[in-house]
Parts: sequence; C-alpha cells; structure tokens
Amino acid sequence: MARKRANVYRRNGDGRWVGVLNLEPTGGKRKRKIYYGDTQADVVRKLSAGTRALELGQRPNPGVETTGSFLARWLAEVAKPDVRPTSYRAYEIALRLHIIPQLGKVRLVKLGPDDLDRLYADLLAEGLSAAYVGQIHSIIHSALAHASRRDLVARNVAALTRPPRTVRTEFRTLTPEEASRFLAATEDDRLHALYVVAIHTGMRLGELCGLRWADLGEGCLSVVQQAYRLDGAWHFTAPKTKAGRRSITLSRAASEALRLHRIRQTQERLAAKSWEDHDLVFCNPRGRPVEASNLRRRSFHPALARAGLPRIRFHDLRHTAATLLLAGGVHAKVVQEMLGHSSVAITLDVYSHVTPNLQAEAAAKMDELVPAATG
Repeated sequence: MARKRANVYRRNGDGRWVGVLNLEPTGGKRKRKIYYGDTQADVVRKLSAGTRALELGQRPNPGVETTGSFLARWLAEVAKPDVRPTSYRAYEIALRLHIIPQLGKVRLVKLGPDDLDRLYADLLAEGLSAAYVGQIHSIIHSALAHASRRDLVARNVAALTRPPRTVRTEFRTLTPEEASRFLAATEDDRLHALYVVAIHTGMRLGELCGLRWADLGEGCLSVVQQAYRLDGAWHFTAPKTKAGRRSITLSRAASEALRLHRIRQTQERLAAKSWEDHDLVFCNPRGRPVEASNLRRRSFHPALARAGLPRIRFHDLRHTAATLLLAGGVHAKVVQEMLGHSSVAITLDVYSHVTPNLQAEAAAKMDELVPAATG
C-alpha cells in the first residue's frame, strides 16, 4: 500500500503539533521532512508549502545540514548585512575559534541543549570569562532563532539553556571634589573640553570622538554618530538604538569649555602643515579622529596621576556623570535620556548603588511635606 505523502499528529509529551512530509527515497533510503508548530493550523500551512515545493520540483531540506554549515551561512547571509562591522568581526571570531570546532559536525536538527551546556562548560574550563561565554550564548541564540523561523529546527534549543552567571564589574566613580581636581589637572591639555563634556554629559568616548561642530546648537548638542576604528580605517556610524540618537542640553561650564576649545582648535588648524577636515570637535593635531589608546596613554592617565587620583577607565567618567546627577536629585528619566539608555530600568539597574541614598532623601522629603501629628 502506498504511503501517505503527509500526516499530522500531536505529541503527547509537550502537546506540540508535528507534520511529516514523506519524500521520494534516495539510494534505497526513506526520507522525510518534519515540521513543527504550536497549532494544527501552523503545521498544515507548513506542510502545504512543502507539498507545493515538491510539486514544483523543489526538494525540501531533509535535515542533513550540519550546525557548522548553517552557522557559516547564517553569518554571511543574515548577520553580516544586519550588524555593525565590529559586531560581525566579533561573531566571526567566536564562531571560528570557539563554536564551530566543537559543534560544527553535529547535525543541526540533532543539536540539543546538552551540546550547548557542554560547550559552555568546556569554554569556561579553557579560561574564557563567564561574560564572554555569555556573548557566545547570545550569538548561538540569535542564529538558532533564525533557524527556527525558517523551520530548519523544531525549536531554539539555546532558549532551553542558561549561560554562565556573570558578576557585574564594579566601577569607580569620582566624587564632586575628585572630578573638580581632575578637570583642574587637564586645564592645559588640548583636550580639556573633551573631559569637561564627558563629565557634564555622560557621553561615551566613541560619541565624543564622532561629535562634529555641526552637531552643536545654542546651548545643546546632538548625538548622531560615533567613531570607531576597524582594520586601520576610521568609520562613523549612527548610534545603535533610537534612544542613543539624542539631544543633550549643555551646562554653562561645558558650553564655555567648547567655546574656548574652538578658538584653540582654529589656531591649531592655521598652524598645522596638513589638516584633514572632518568637522570634528575633538581631533588630533592633524584633524583626524582621536585614537582611544593614545588618549588614555598620553592624556587621560597622566591627568589622573597629576590630580592624585587612582587609575580608572575613561568609561568611568560616564558612570561618574550618572552617579553625580542621580545623587544630586535629578530625575532618573532625565538621566536615562542624557545617557541614551533604551529604558529607565537600565539606568536604575546600573546605578542601583545610588538608590538607597535616594530613598533616604525621599523619606526625609516626605517628613517635610507631611509632618507627623504630635500630641
């Protein structure tokens, strides 16, 4: 009796619907394509599409693709057109060095959560940080989500695993007195204004390096691009998120520092033998973007030493700005918008160390507003 071309049934274990499309045998071996769905209608729709493909002479993928083959295809066809060059480079390195060597030969449809758990455990044993293994998990999760949408796998098995737990890196912020000492130590630095703007706005270094004079308005600036270097070439790209593209009102101190900086830069430009005009607010003596490594080595770290301060990261100036603003009573929503966080929850989570003080101040304020009755 001839086999039915397709049949649909519901699994007893998890209640998901399964559709089986029988293909023509090859080499004496029976082949079939499996479809999965949360409803019977989902599976019937997928089976119909597979049946139409057979009638047109197209053979549905019988599930023989390896995980390595799929990941390489996903990287080139899906990830590369959609992510920044720096992210693509990070994906490529993670896949080539850590993911494909261990998972590459596993058939994609056979890949399970246990395979991922073993991968993460092995990478931790090799000395990789929990944070980096977490990034690898995110890459795998994104790739398998695409495979699930294309019905190449029954489900995203990365969603069934937990990446290693990471410990948040503690950051060191400057007190108001320390911030003043640091800025005083940079007064003779050609990039003094960069440090003033960094502390007064909380902008990221890449955003500061990409800031143009055209982005400055009357008492405000717009964050519309950031600068980064890749393979020896400079790139300017828009912020990653809608919240990252923002307008920031400048303090009087930041506005004055930028005014004096523009005068100095004009003098510097006239005296230079050569100048690349990128309209950058902060640039090197030839008009090119500021190299982060040079900034840290030649300017930032020496200024910290002159001020008698411990060595911190440049990014800690951003944390300093947020901490000082929140501690000073500025609404968390305003701080979120200045920093370019996508939600106020992120701001409150990152700067949770400030919350206890804010709650104490709120309690004291309530006592002022609604004094308790005595008698």
